[in-house]
Order: sequence, then structure tokens, then C-alpha cells
Amino acid sequence: MIRKILLIASAIAIPLGATAVTAVNGSTSAGAVSVPIVCHPTGTLGVVTWAAPGLTLGGTVSASPTSSTTTTAQTLNCGALGGGTAAARTGATAIVTSSTVCTGPNLPLPGCAAGLYNHSSISGLAGNSGTLWNSLPTVSWKIGTTNYTMSSSSSNTAAGCIALGEIGFTIHGTITTGPAARMGHAAKYVACFSTDAGPGTTGSFTADLGNPTFGGTIVTAVLSANGKLRVA
Repeated sequence: MIRKILLIASAIAIPLGATAVTAVNGSTSAGAVSVPIVCHPTGTLGVVTWAAPGLTLGGTVSASPTSSTTTTAQTLNCGALGGGTAAARTGATAIVTSSTVCTGPNLPLPGCAAGLYNHSSISGLAGNSGTLWNSLPTVSWKIGTTNYTMSSSSSNTAAGCIALGEIGFTIHGTITTGPAARMGHAAKYVACFSTDAGPGTTGSFTADLGNPTFGGTIVTAVLSANGKLRVA
């Protein structure tokens, strides 16, 4: 069961496929870098809404080859940067993703038929840990007047989220836009999911995804304060 939860956790990158972080205060010089930049969610936490009707064990069959998931704005605190506190904020976004191709009657999931597609399936999410970064090829944010972009290169489950009883993932990359002192430095985006909501849910995203007989529909899930954005 733990292995299944870890696999599923690593497959939840899709809702964050186009996150942009904007810091409204603070600064980073182009000189020597002594400490990493670390931002944690605080205040307004992001909410992920899956394509209608929501995330279910068997998913939803549709004639469309894609589905759209949305996230609301989220605030983060990056600590003391350049003598000030950087209050970062992610923007609301819509992420269009490819659905699973149905190959025949009830294949690969119940309700499938040739020519149709399946989306928002819990069972269909497992096993994607090594390719999640493809859903989030870049992450961009701003600190003061300085723009940053991380180019994603790999992904895995977030052990830190699991240790705290949550499901999450980590996207790794390097800084390709930013001050000279940060260029080429390692960076990562960690997202943890806490509570969920929808018909038949328990209020725990981890419990519902780990239940092999889950019969509810996860319409939304909250990104918890345990996530982070880090630049070495």
C-alpha cells in the first residue's frame, strides 16, 4: 500500500504544470551567494481543481484527448532577502494535459471504448514519477525586480511531504534566468497536498488516494504549507 501511495504521490504533478511565482519585496544581488533562497507557502494556500467531475478511482471517459485542471493563487514567504521579507505569490493558472487513450472495451480502464479517452483517474496516475517534470518544463518567479526561471530536468516523490503524512512531489531543475550569482544553480519546487473535498471524500487527500476501494470524487485539494521553492 505504501508503495502504491508513493507512486500515486509522484504522479500528481499535472495540477501544477504552469506555476509562476512573483515576489513583491526583497532583492538578490548579482554578487556572491552565501545562502539559498527558500520560500514556503503561507497565508493564502493554493487550491487545485481537477477536470469535471473530479479525480476518481476509475476516472472519466470523454471524447476529448485533453483535460484541464486549474490552480488558484498562492502566497509564499521567502524569508529575509536583501534586508527585506520577500512575499511571493503564485498566479492562478489552467493546465491542459493529455488524457489516457482507450484501447478497447473497458481498456485500460472501466468505461473505455475505442476512440475515447480517460482522464482524472487515481489508478491511472501511478507509475509516472520519472516523467512528471515534463508537465512543468519551467517555473518562473520574481524577487524584487529580478526575474528567475528554473528549467526542469527531473522529478520524484517528496519524502518530506510523506514524512508529514501528506502526498507530494518534487520537480528539480537549474536556474536559466536570474542574477549572475545564481545562474546554473540547482533549484527545486516541492508541492504537498493536505485536505481534499468532494462527494464521498474523507477530507484527507492522502487517505483517499491510498484507499484501493475509494468510491468518492475528489473535486479539490489544498496545497499545504509544507511545500517549498528552493534555489541553491
